[in-house]
Amino acid sequence: SFCTLLEGGREGKKGARSEMPAKRILVLGQARAGTTLLVSYLRSNEESVVVHAEPLAVTRTVEDPVKEIEMVLKSAENTHKAAKVVGCRVTPEQLLHHKVTIGELAVRVGVEVVVVVTRSRALEMLVSKKLAEKTGRFYSEDIINTKEKVHVNEAEVVQFVKTSTEQWVNVVENWPEGVPVLVVKYSDLAERPQEALSRVWGGIGCGLVR
Repeated sequence: SFCTLLEGGREGKKGARSEMPAKRILVLGQARAGTTLLVSYLRSNEESVVVHAEPLAVTRTVEDPVKEIEMVLKSAENTHKAAKVVGCRVTPEQLLHHKVTIGELAVRVGVEVVVVVTRSRALEMLVSKKLAEKTGRFYSEDIINTKEKVHVNEAEVVQFVKTSTEQWVNVVENWPEGVPVLVVKYSDLAERPQEALSRVWGGIGCGLVR
């Protein structure tokens, strides 16, 4: 599973921590994993700022992707000077496309915690993605309970798993020592949000509660 891959691959050089006005985090997850929902919950605490913007969209040409993330986080810090946590959202696809590693983000940007949002099964993720393509609704802070039907064939599942695995392998290779990963499942965010958020705040380690 993606969770096992993440937990098993965090080896490499220790990332340097800088003195920051706020702890810097990344919210990492595939499209339709539930990152938008988590970001909306985190933003509901006035002491945390996690921007919705994805600075590394694959449709953009970025000369220095790591510097781009630094600029996004610095802007959030300057705008919200009282924030104890600042962060932004990225996807494994974006990191692979722009050839960015978590190690670079730890050393050059000062990222201290990575919060990974995922779903329990690859098929669930693929179905959610196809539903978004059908409805045109890719990002939402709401929990959608309406029913839609989509067709998924075996070849699509195989290709989706292959592509996703390649992206996650790129993420966990040479994971820097000292940068913890906190895995949160969409089902927990949707069904037990207070419990899930309590675990997130504890993992970030800022003493924030909601």
